[in-house]
Amino acid sequence: FQTINDLASKGLAKDGTASDECKQRAKDMLMGTVWYETHHYFSYQYYLEALPKDAKILVIRTEHLEEDWNDIEVGLGGQAQTNITFPRENSQPKQERDMILGEDERMLLCKYLCIEIQVYKDILRRAMNINDEQYEVSMSELSDSCPIEAKETGCSFSAPDISEKLKENRGYPNIKGGYPK
Repeated sequence: FQTINDLASKGLAKDGTASDECKQRAKDMLMGTVWYETHHYFSYQYYLEALPKDAKILVIRTEHLEEDWNDIEVGLGGQAQTNITFPRENSQPKQERDMILGEDERMLLCKYLCIEIQVYKDILRRAMNINDEQYEVSMSELSDSCPIEAKETGCSFSAPDISEKLKENRGYPNIKGGYPK
């Protein structure tokens, strides 16, 4: 698929024009069950399930980079800084076609990313440096893109069992997988 809009409209939509094999690949990629893209394969679910259940989590939300960075810095005994510059390199500027995402396509992506969205919410709830107000701000921002998944506490399908992936990539011999429904 050349664009994220194509992935949704051709690969996820019931009337999508992609082959059955490509449609399955689109779903597998978004679920992180088959390696097509590193980012999707090593998902939020992967990293959360790799942690001990009682692990302390700190997060830096991209949308609130400076705020979260400073909260962690102060929490570790440092000082907050203003006007922090975080170097970032995009190998290629975005093309106009990459900036287009239809409403139906966005909703399809949200549906298929439901598990990731629920795990993201769980990570934010568990994060030591995110307070209730910051969590609610993130939920409001999430609601702008994926309103159904932002409100819901579960999905219409189960999370994939990634215990084998954790064993293969992290070496954990006693993982019993499955993010809760």
